Parts: sequence; C-alpha cells; structure tokens
Amino acid sequence: MRKKDIDLNQVIYDCIRTLNQNTNKIGYDVLDEFINGLICTDDPPEARLSLKEGMVQYQKTPARIILELVSIVQNRQIKKFVDLGSGLGQPVILFTLLTGTRCFAIEYEPTYREYAKRCASQLGIDTVTFINVDARNLDYPDNAVFYIYTSLEGILLEEILKKIERKSLHMPISLFTYAPCSSVIAKKSWLHCSNGNPIDPHSLCEFTSLPPLYL
Repeated sequence: MRKKDIDLNQVIYDCIRTLNQNTNKIGYDVLDEFINGLICTDDPPEARLSLKEGMVQYQKTPARIILELVSIVQNRQIKKFVDLGSGLGQPVILFTLLTGTRCFAIEYEPTYREYAKRCASQLGIDTVTFINVDARNLDYPDNAVFYIYTSLEGILLEEILKKIERKSLHMPISLFTYAPCSSVIAKKSWLHCSNGNPIDPHSLCEFTSLPPLYL
C-alpha cells in the first residue's frame, strides 16, 4: 500500500471524527489502536541493549500528537524530519505517509530499528532512512525539523541539544517536543517556544531558534 493508492490523511481524519467521543487528551486511546493496526501487525520486539545514561525506556508517541504536529507544519515546505529516539518508528512512518516528507529515524536499539524498517517495507515506504546509532554520534541533516519525545534526559539531552544549537548558527531550527523534556528545553536561551505550553507535559511544543545576533 502506497500513499498514492489511498488518501491516508482522509481515512485517519474520518476515523478521528468517528471516534472523537472516545479519544483522550492524556495517554493512549482508540486512535492508537487504529494506527497500530494500520502500520504494522507484528508483535514488537524486546530490547537487546542496555540503556546508556540519559536514555529512557521506550514509550510510543500518542498518534494524536503526530497528527497535531502534521497540522502545524502542513502549509510549510518541510524538506526533512528527524526523530531523535524513534523507537518502533510509528511517528516517522505516519508523518511521511501524511506529508510525503523525507524522514530520518534515529534509534539506538537495533531490534527497534529492524522492526521499524520492516513496518515501512510492508507499506512500500521508501522515504524514511532508519539509522541505528547513538544520536550524539551522528551529523544531523541540514534544513530539517527535529522531534524529541521523552526518550532523552540529563547529560544525553544536553549533548544532543548542543549539536542542534550548532546547526542553528548557520540556519533556522525548528524543534518539536512532547512530554517533560519540553520544560528543560524551554530554559535554553537560544530557543523560543512558538507553539504549546512547555510546563504542561501533555502539550506538543514547537521551539524555534533565535537568530545568533540576539544570543
């Protein structure tokens, strides 16, 4: 199944309207069950590697958050989307299906990466690059929108933010976050929260980089 064979955007939003009375603002809901069945029916794998300091046990982004993100950027010309700590790949797969954007899924756990690749292959998707690496050891693509869920904290989050900050010295940066990491990122002087409430862990936030002149 390819995006050209089905208007997935319309199918999902029709589903949202139908299930609207049963969806939640916190946690997971029937929409996630729908997306899980749509993207991949295989049982998720067990993690093989031990987590490094600053890595958080895998949690999946609720589907409604990715749909909210898509609605924010749908009128922008987004060239690349980078998910830092992409887990089983549902966010990038859903994002590329709805937008056609080239995505980069950065995941430390190899079994998660292989599962995500298999899901994408079953859908005939070739617009996602799945990379198995510690996110600190990667050169991030230019002209990308970044996304961080709750998979990073502490020194690991700080090191990754420094890499993104260096990018912002040469080009504007847009960084989306969800969960408690938003309140940490909101304290960075080189970023401005342009969407969402970083104090609320259930709010999708967008941070944009400030011009270097004003730092």
